[in-house]
This record gives sequence, structure tokens and C-alpha cells, in this order.
Amino acid sequence: LVDSNMGVQNCTIVGNTAAEGGGIFAGHHTYVSGCGIDNCIVWYNEATTGLGDQIMVGPAPIFPGWGPMWISVVRSDLQGGVDAIYVDPDIIFGGKSGFGVMDEDPHFLGGSGGMTSAEWAAASVRLYFKSPAVDAGTIKLVAADDLDLDRDGDRLEPIPFDLDGRDRFVDATGTGRPLIDLGAFEWQFCPADLDGSRDVDEFDLREVADAWGPCLACAADLNADGDVDLE
Repeated sequence: LVDSNMGVQNCTIVGNTAAEGGGIFAGHHTYVSGCGIDNCIVWYNEATTGLGDQIMVGPAPIFPGWGPMWISVVRSDLQGGVDAIYVDPDIIFGGKSGFGVMDEDPHFLGGSGGMTSAEWAAASVRLYFKSPAVDAGTIKLVAADDLDLDRDGDRLEPIPFDLDGRDRFVDATGTGRPLIDLGAFEWQFCPADLDGSRDVDEFDLREVADAWGPCLACAADLNADGDVDLE
């Protein structure tokens, strides 16, 4: 994001590496530059210079005082929280803000800390059903279904599908009303489909076998008792 304004909604930004701003780099030279991040998960990214592993705002404008530079994070799971956003100390106008931001391990099905970018590219970033990101978003921040993806004639409704093409609004926590998860994928009511293929098959059984035994926060631990077993 350089010399522009942008909104990022319901995205999962994970496992990226860059010199600065490993997950998101909001740069500015002479024009207004800003970014709003809503209903997103930003975790496990790396800045090789140490300047903003997850998010960086900067560098400062060539001409001091030319336009604000800002980044706003709302209802999102950001590793390190708002305090971890690096803002160039030379920026005069702008900065960072956050509302409803959590800093909790999102518990992805296919990965955790210490993985490389290449490993993340092949990993599932769908959510474990005990993830704090489940039902943590807000429908008000979902973009309108401008392309009428479900072909119901309503282009003003929120986009009804997640990145898998599955239901976007699933009441996973039993509140009695449709809610939305953070990130690109919505948790679905079939936890045994471990690889998200829409089939419970030999590949899911293989994941159970590989994880057999004590295993904290494992997708294969369907009853979340800390053990992958027959229960």
C-alpha cells in the first residue's frame, strides 16, 4: 500500500516476510496514504529489519507535513496488538488506532509459529473450532455483495460466502443470531473435516493418526480435551 487509501476486510494475513512491515506496509511519499483493517487476522509475519513484523506505517513523507499517514485496526486479531504496529518516528500527522483488537493465538488448523513462508503457503489457515477468532467479527464491517455472488438479486446484503465458498454467517457459539468469524474462512459445523475438503475421508483419518496422543489445540482433538484419542 503506497500513496493510496485502502480497506482490508475479512482477510487472513499470515506467514509473510518482508524487509519492513512483514504483513502490511503502509507507505507514503508525497500523498495521503491510509489503511483500514477490519475483521482480519494478522499473525506470524516477519520484518527482517525488525521494523513492524505485522504492520508498519511509514516512512515519513518527503515533504514534512504533506498529508496524514494512518492505519486503523477494528475488530481484528493482531499479533502484539495495536502497540506492535511500528510507526515511523518522523511522521508528523497520522499514526495508528485500534478498536476491539485482540492479541490471541488464532489457532489455525494447519500451522503455528516457527514455520517458514513456504510452509505457510501450503498450510491451512482455517480456524480450529475453539479459536478465539470464531464469531468475533461484526457483520457491519462486511462489504456489500456488489457482484451478487449468491444470485438472489440483493446487491446490498453483506457478502454471503467465505473464501471457500461456504456460508459466511455461522452461529458457532450458540448466540441465536448469525455472527461472523475473523479472517477469510468461516468455521463450519463439521469439525471432523480436518483438511476443509468438504469430505470426511482417509486424509482426515491420516491427520488423526499423525496427531494421536497428547496434543494441545490440535484440530484432530475434536472434543478439545488435550488428547487425540477414541473419545
